[in-house]
Amino acid sequence: MRKIIVAFAFLLVCASVSAQYGDDTGFRGQWESPGRNWQYFALVAVLVCIGFNTLVYMFGEAFHLENMKRWAKAEFLQVSASSLMILFVVELLFGATGAFEFVSTQVIGEGSTFNCGGQEKTVAELGGPIEAVKCRIQENIYEIDTAYNDIYQKNFKMEARTAACYVLFGTPVFCGSWNLDWWKRVEQAHLLGDKIVPLQVALHGQYALATYIANNMLGVFLPLGIIFRIFPLTRGVGGLFIAIAIGFYFVFPIMSVILDPTFVKAQGRPSAVMQDPDACYVGFRGVSVLINSIPQNEEDSIVVDYNNYSQALARLTVKIMFYPFVALALALIFVRAAAPLLGGDTGEIMRMVAKLT
Repeated sequence: MRKIIVAFAFLLVCASVSAQYGDDTGFRGQWESPGRNWQYFALVAVLVCIGFNTLVYMFGEAFHLENMKRWAKAEFLQVSASSLMILFVVELLFGATGAFEFVSTQVIGEGSTFNCGGQEKTVAELGGPIEAVKCRIQENIYEIDTAYNDIYQKNFKMEARTAACYVLFGTPVFCGSWNLDWWKRVEQAHLLGDKIVPLQVALHGQYALATYIANNMLGVFLPLGIIFRIFPLTRGVGGLFIAIAIGFYFVFPIMSVILDPTFVKAQGRPSAVMQDPDACYVGFRGVSVLINSIPQNEEDSIVVDYNNYSQALARLTVKIMFYPFVALALALIFVRAAAPLLGGDTGEIMRMVAKLT
C-alpha cells in the first residue's frame, strides 16, 4: 500500500511539472495564487480530516472502543500540527525573520562575495544562493566550451598534417604519423576532448537540476508535501516532500556557494591573502588558490597551450564533480534527518539514492 501511495505521489508531481506548475513565481505565487490556491486546498483538507476524526471519535465513544478513540486523538494532534504549519509557513519563509532573511544574514552573511562572470558580487546581487549556483554553472559551461573550441582549432591543422601520407610509386615516402612529436600533440588533443565531453554533459545536467529546483521545490514539492501530510495514508510521503523541498532549495545551494573557492564571507575576512606557495593553506578553497598560483613553464607554444588546458581541466573537474557532490550529500543528509521529524518516511527512496551516489 505504501509503495502504491509513493508512486501515486510522484505521478502527481510529474503531472504538475508537465503542466508547468513550477515557475519563477516561487512559493508565494503558487501558495496564494487564484488559479493554484494550494492554501485553500490545504485548509479544506484540514477541515475534512477534522470532521472525519470527529466522527471516528464519536463512534468510539458510543461503542466504548478505546483503540479508536486513541487513534482519533492522535490524528487530532497531527491535524493540529499540519494546521499550524499551513498558517505559519508563509511567515516562516518570507517574514522579517523568515528563512530567506536568516539565510542571507546569518548563514551566508551580508556583504559576502561570490565570483561569477569574472566579477565579484554579493550573493544578494546575484538573486540568492540558487541563482548564484546557476551563474557559476553557466560560467563553467562557457569556460569548458571555450576550451574545447580552442583545442579543436589548434588541433585542426595538426590533425590534417598528421593524417597526410606521401606515396611514390606505391611506396609510402613520408607519413605525418611517423613524426612522434606531431602524433603526441594530436593524441593529447584527443584525450582532452574525451575528458571534456563528459564534463559538458555533467554541467548541463547540473544546470537543468538547478533550474528544476528553483522552479519546483517551493512551487510544487512544499505545498504538495503539506497537503499530503494532513492525511494519514500519505503522511509519510508528505513529510518526505517537505524535507526534500527545504533540503534542495536551501541546504544544497547554500553549501554549493559556501564550498566554492571564490566565496568570501563578509565577517571574519582575513586582512591579507597569503601569496607564499610554501605557506599552509587550510581547506579546499586554499588548495585551489595554491594550485592556481603555481607559475607555469613556457617552452613550445603548442605543448604549453595543451598543458595549460590539462591543468585547467583538472581544476574544472574538481569544481564540476567534487563540490556539487559534497553539497548534494549534505542535502541528502538533511533530508534523511528532517523527514522523520516531519512525519516522513525515507524508506526505499533514500536507500536507492544511497546506492546511486
